[in-house]
Amino acid sequence: MIYTAKLTGNRREIHTTTPKCLLTNISPDNELGREHCWVDLTDELAAASPAGHEKPRTIRFEAKIKPYLKRGVHQALTLTNIKILS
Repeated sequence: MIYTAKLTGNRREIHTTTPKCLLTNISPDNELGREHCWVDLTDELAAASPAGHEKPRTIRFEAKIKPYLKRGVHQALTLTNIKILS
């Protein structure tokens, strides 16, 4: 599915094997059920990310929805296989 979102410079778990970056204002959010998501930081997302104190960048991308267990109990959804279109 094709989405648009703001790619922020926010990161977490950067010293692990699976660093994450934050996408906000994800549209459409009807399947995901929320408008923000921490996703795996790929080389493509790192290259498109704003540097320093720059404002978030709006990106258009293709992604798949993947379910996962949140805190081992509740099922939540995240985006994977992100490919930036523009």
